[in-house]
This record gives sequence, C-alpha cells and structure tokens, in this order.
Amino acid sequence: MILNKLKALNFRNYKTLDLSFDKERNINLIVAKNGMGKSNMLEMLYYLSHLRAFRNATDKDLILHGQKNFQLFCEYENKEIHGNVSVKFSGKKEILLNEKRITKHSEILGKLQTVFFGSNDISIISGAPAERRVYFDIFLSILDYDYLVALRTYNLLLKQKNAAIKSKRNDILFYFDKQIADVAFILIKKRAFLVDKVSVLFSELFKNIGAFKDLALLKYVSSYERNFNTSKDLLDYILYQDKFDFEKGYCIQGPHKDNYYFILNNTIFSKYASLGQIRLGALILKLVQAKCYENKFKTSPILLLDDVILELDIEKQQKFMNEICADYQLFITVTDEKYRKYFNNQNAVRIIKVNNGEVLQ
Repeated sequence: MILNKLKALNFRNYKTLDLSFDKERNINLIVAKNGMGKSNMLEMLYYLSHLRAFRNATDKDLILHGQKNFQLFCEYENKEIHGNVSVKFSGKKEILLNEKRITKHSEILGKLQTVFFGSNDISIISGAPAERRVYFDIFLSILDYDYLVALRTYNLLLKQKNAAIKSKRNDILFYFDKQIADVAFILIKKRAFLVDKVSVLFSELFKNIGAFKDLALLKYVSSYERNFNTSKDLLDYILYQDKFDFEKGYCIQGPHKDNYYFILNNTIFSKYASLGQIRLGALILKLVQAKCYENKFKTSPILLLDDVILELDIEKQQKFMNEICADYQLFITVTDEKYRKYFNNQNAVRIIKVNNGEVLQ
C-alpha cells in the first residue's frame, strides 16, 4: 500500500498542507524540533485510517485554534487499485470513501492500513491489562469483522447485564447470559487464535533483531477459570457465576477482564526485562501487527514511527530498519536530518522539514 497524496486544512497546528509522495522514495523523514508539528502529520494519516487521534484528544481538540472545522484528505494505491478518504469535522463528522458518504466507522477499517509506533507503546507490555485489551481489540477488529461485531455486541450486553444486577433484577439475568455466552465464546476463541500466531513471530523477531538468547513469548489468559469446548458449557458456567456477580454488584469475569501476558524466560516481561528490552518488545509487537495485516490483506500497511527508533542502540536501529525499509512505505519523525545516515538506500529517503505547522520547501 502506498500513500500518494495528503491534504489537510485547520488540523492541529497546520493551516494547510498539500503533499504528494512517490513509490521510489518510500522512506519519508519528517524533520523538526520538538513541538513544531511533525507528530501532527503522522496523526493526520492515523486519523484517516482509524477515524480517531492516536493521542488522547477529541475531534474538537484537533481543530486549529480560532477555526471552526478541520478537513483531511488522502489518495492511496493498493495493488494498483486507487482509493481516497476524506474527513470533515465541524461539530459532526462527515466521512467519504471514494467520494461516497459512509455512516459506519467499520466501513473504513482496513481500507487505508496504517500501523503507528509511538513511545507510549511500552505501556502495552508493562501497563495495565486494560491497555493490552484495547490494543488487541483494535488489532483484531481490523483483521476480523466478525470479531468487531461480537465485541460490540458483548460490550452492549455487558452494560445491560450490569444495569440489571445493580437494579437487583436477577429474574432477567438469563436473558443476557445466553447472548453473552455466545459472543464471549467467539471472542475467547479468536483472541487465543491470534495470540498463538503472534507469539511465534514475536519470539522470532525479538531474538533476531535484539540478538538475545532470551525466549520471549505472548500468552492470552481468559478471566474465566477454565476452558470451554462449546458456548453451552460457557453458559452453564456463567449461570453458576451469577450469584457471585450479584454479590459484587457487577460482572466479575468475562472478556472484559481478560489479560495478555508478555513472557521473557518464563517470567512476566516487566519484572524481568530491561527498559531497552521492553522498548524493543513494543516495537516488534507493532511490526508483527504490520506483518499480520500484510498477510491478511496481501498488501503492506503504511508504517508511522514517532521518534521511537532513536530509543534503540545503533545496532538494533539498523537491524530494525533493515527489517522494514524494503517492504513498507515509512513516515518517520526525527529531530535532525543527520539520522538519514542510518538508511542504506539513500535514494529511497525523502526529507520533509517542518516548522510550526508549515512544510519548508
């Protein structure tokens, strides 16, 4: 997948932006001092792909100060098929895919494929379980539309069941339990299947790029206390657990309480690994995500790297970049043009200098 054009109006600190890109120079280095808007350019691409910011911001927060709306537009090429995405926000969001209005966000997922690498990604490994659940839910939702539907259904049913428990309506719990068992069973199976595939590739890349002898693994653990062969078995268990949920006042088990564990030499990653290993682990996890998208959609996603390569030592920087430079279109933020020397093919490098929301010619 190749991005051909990117336009923006009143987005973050950009009044206007109009850039074109080419296949031959697939390594785009966005160069600026901190606070000048280089990350905002990555956020434009992420927003066009996911319809939300990668930082904690509402749509209203993304509008340039003093303006009333923002607009984003891009053209992309996917296996010789050309497409475009347009988003306008002025109190409500208007989304166009190939000039046709869409009403559901799910209609755009997977069309413009991007994977974002940021410094906060280490929290996926060392942060709270909820952060890992959110990450893998987004990961899986793009790969599998049935997973997205099951997840949305489960979250709605969980909210309704918790409301019934809070209202002491134990007479209607079975109505929710049957439906919850069906979608929870789907979520559990699909999560386990994804993690089995991810763990193998994660382990291989962590060892090769990091030059470590350590064994790194990823493990998915359901919050239910045992495995189930059918949704009927799961329903029986949920019915038994209802009395404990009623005592607590909410559902204490289910996919909303699942966890993913990163293991290094049979120990939880964050307890055993160095900060450098955790940083590398987070980068490799995102690279695995990109490779899974590539395998699913038969095209390489666009990689957005926000000041993360510089956190590695030089040897690991080179190994990581060698893994991605040939196969992906890259947008990488750096603070100095001198970092272009880390790339073997200088003809593939394009420098985009930014100063306070303006691209310098």
